[in-house]
Amino acid sequence: MACPGGCVGGAGQPVDPEGQMRSKRSSALDGIDRREPVKNTSQNPFIEPVYSKYLGGRAGSSKAHSLLHTSYVSRKRIQTSEYSLIKLKLKIRLRLQFVSEQDVS
Repeated sequence: MACPGGCVGGAGQPVDPEGQMRSKRSSALDGIDRREPVKNTSQNPFIEPVYSKYLGGRAGSSKAHSLLHTSYVSRKRIQTSEYSLIKLKLKIRLRLQFVSEQDVS
């Protein structure tokens, strides 16, 4: 996975200042993983034809790797307070744009 801690704690998840949701998401995903019989894509009978037809014949092929894998890039995480400020700036910008469009008409 590209994110430290995997996607459970990645930047695409909602901001959780107390850090409790990450633990709950992780526990829920671990439970699902324990119950599921298929543990990785190379064992999945529904995915095997996709690898055969489109991704170089097998999981781990260079074509599959180049199309399906990513790399981690460290980015600054937006905190809740910063997000609120960004939303406010966007609302102001949209309002100003609307007002200027009204002046033109």
